Amino acid sequence: MKELLYLEIPTPDRGAVVSWLQELKVAPPLSAIHATPDGIRVEQGSLALAVFTWSVNNTTYLKVFQWSEQPFPNQAAWLKALETAARDRFPIHYPELPPYDGKESIFAALGSHYPLTAKYFRRIPNGEADLQRVYWWEKRWRQEARLGIRPPQQLPLLKEKPPVHRDPEWDVVVIGGALGRFKRRSWLRWVTGSLWWSG
Repeated sequence: MKELLYLEIPTPDRGAVVSWLQELKVAPPLSAIHATPDGIRVEQGSLALAVFTWSVNNTTYLKVFQWSEQPFPNQAAWLKALETAARDRFPIHYPELPPYDGKESIFAALGSHYPLTAKYFRRIPNGEADLQRVYWWEKRWRQEARLGIRPPQQLPLLKEKPPVHRDPEWDVVVIGGALGRFKRRSWLRWVTGSLWWSG
């Protein structure tokens, strides 16, 4: 499996993107397009491409993977046509952030445009520095999205399953460190039948 295309589509309506994909008339020659719940599958004999979408916040993401060893004939041209069609149908239109030069307070610069953001960041310890970081990250992201700059490539997916090493000491794995104290106690009470840990 090989990632071929990654697009950020500026709409929270993933259903509209999936419908658009499934009705799209752009396809590699002599190929069949099959609808999937998250996008489409394009097949031609033993050649296959998977196009799928997902949404987070106000953006829908689209990826194309090559599922076959060999690429489609004219695959690069088809990917370019797909990207062009997506940009035509869902143009990038993120508004410019208010100007901020670092000399004035970030709260003053953003307060009239984003009053709730300024209000809640004021309540956070060191909120001004945190909001400045958020501002510069958001500004960079909008510029990259407007210019079509891709994020760094991710590591390729594994072709084989890694060996599983079982540790007899553990039978439950909790991922993430944001479990609250109450939840940890409740979880331990549920797992052990009593609260033996006071942390």
